[in-house]
Amino acid sequence: MTITTMDQLVTALSRTHQELSVLFLSGTTAAGGHYNLNRHVSLANSWGTAAVVTAASDIMTGDAPGYPSLTAPAAGQTLYIARANLTPTNMGAIMIYDRIWARGGFVNNSTAAQAVTSFPALPSTRAPSGGEGLEIWIEGQTTSGSTATNATISYVNSAGVDGRTTPSTALITSFGVGRMQRIPFQEGDTGVSAINSVTLSAANTAGAFAITLLKRKCMIPLTQTYTGNPVDFAGLGLPAIDQDACLQFVLLPTTTTSGLTQGTVTVVAG
Repeated sequence: MTITTMDQLVTALSRTHQELSVLFLSGTTAAGGHYNLNRHVSLANSWGTAAVVTAASDIMTGDAPGYPSLTAPAAGQTLYIARANLTPTNMGAIMIYDRIWARGGFVNNSTAAQAVTSFPALPSTRAPSGGEGLEIWIEGQTTSGSTATNATISYVNSAGVDGRTTPSTALITSFGVGRMQRIPFQEGDTGVSAINSVTLSAANTAGAFAITLLKRKCMIPLTQTYTGNPVDFAGLGLPAIDQDACLQFVLLPTTTTSGLTQGTVTVVAG
């Protein structure tokens, strides 16, 4: 069942299904640069510490350390993000994504095509329509050198067309741990169902990175510091989430540090 009437919405909002307590510690980033806050999750969250994804990593779920595990709804019900109230020390914005797939171990010191082998079938409940709406991201695992380089990724689009290629995209130099950069699709594409390989235009002196496929769920603006930034279901868009979703909090900061962020995200069922 999905929420389709105001009465169903009122009922769902009056019965909190799960309250996610959020506490992210400060990390080094850059103003205007995206950052994976789950890499700096506090142990007080009881989410554990996010592990570095490896060449063996694949489909991600909420059971992964560093990400919140969601309680399954009653039979026939759907989970939704209904409310959020976060208090930051720095202004910015937080996007909540479902981290569908991740593969690590790609190196910055090679210009050879680095292949992705045995790409799995994406979960249809979290990535329907062949991965329509999924986004390709690169995430820093160890800090890269300062050599300028571009990345090109070969992929299969959401229509099942193989051999699609992203535009050659300049990567951020000295790309640090947890830093993130979105890679645009080939013109006309609106989703991705598989990654084939990644190729760098110039070898760097150091560093390793991961490739992730993310599905955006909502955004939480952080316009006030040291006080709450409440957003209701209308502001969030009442996004539906699967019980196996791996919720990743991506910060778009206004300063060179992420700062401390704490608060709650409310999940309802209906």
